[in-house]
Parts: sequence; C-alpha cells; structure tokens
Amino acid sequence: MGVAVCDCRLSMSKQNMFAYFEEDMAKALDAMSTGMSCRKAAVAFGIPKTTLLYKHTGKYPVKRKMGPSTVLSESEEKVL
Repeated sequence: MGVAVCDCRLSMSKQNMFAYFEEDMAKALDAMSTGMSCRKAAVAFGIPKTTLLYKHTGKYPVKRKMGPSTVLSESEEKVL
C-alpha cells in the first residue's frame, strides 16, 4: 500500500501592518475616553479592536515604530 503525499502548499495571506491612519487612532482613543465602547470605536474608525484596546490600556504605546531601535541618536546622525 502506498502513502498518498500531497504536494500542495498552503498560502497565508500577508497581513497589512498598521492598516490605519494615526489620526483615526487618535480620534478613536478620544471617542473611547468620552464613553464610546471599544468595539464601536473600532468599527467606526476602522481599527482592529484588540489594537485599540491595547493602546487605550497602555499595553502598546500610542505611537509605535516597527523594527529594531536605532544605534545612533538623531543628533549623532546629523553630525555624520
């Protein structure tokens, strides 16, 4: 008896990182601070619910950069 081998590859869709504008995030956080629920703010401003919740509670900083931190500071780079 032979073993059937499937040579098909599963493709995973690439997620869009930061698929929202910073202005929308600020508006959503303002709306949450005035009493709007996290779910309603996420739908209204097009931001992932979990991301909005984490930024509201402080688990993630409101402004976040991707990648490793820089070795040189901005002033050191300007000198170069």
